[in-house]
Amino acid sequence: MSKFATGVAVVTTVDNASQGVGITVNSFNSVSLDPLLVLYILDKKATRYSKFIDQKYFTVNVLSQSQKEISQIFTVNQAVDWVKIGRKESLINSCPIINDVTAYFDCELYKVYDGGDHSIILGKVLDSRSFDVEPLIYHDRNYKAVSKI
Repeated sequence: MSKFATGVAVVTTVDNASQGVGITVNSFNSVSLDPLLVLYILDKKATRYSKFIDQKYFTVNVLSQSQKEISQIFTVNQAVDWVKIGRKESLINSCPIINDVTAYFDCELYKVYDGGDHSIILGKVLDSRSFDVEPLIYHDRNYKAVSKI
């Protein structure tokens, strides 16, 4: 699977204590145009699993090439300094939108499917924006530029 090039995204939500929470994923895809649905896949053993499954809304932040460090921050289970990362709050679903991403998708939880040791989480896109910056790509266990794949 390491030979399959993929973009890198951070899914964010707001937990029951109104705190921003994020997790890095590379399993993000479009599913349907009508209704407009996307999916991401989350490990059931992730310590932040319940913080995402229990929320009605989430935002998918597609990271830009300059955001490798942000990708790594959200892969580990630690408190995140949102001021250092830089974010704004979505006007649609109140979830964190990370500054300088290549795109983001504000979503409402649509359905959750069992996927063995992972859950397949579908979201209905409520709003999205894209920006003219290169995406962060992961391929062959390394971050790469689009031109280097």
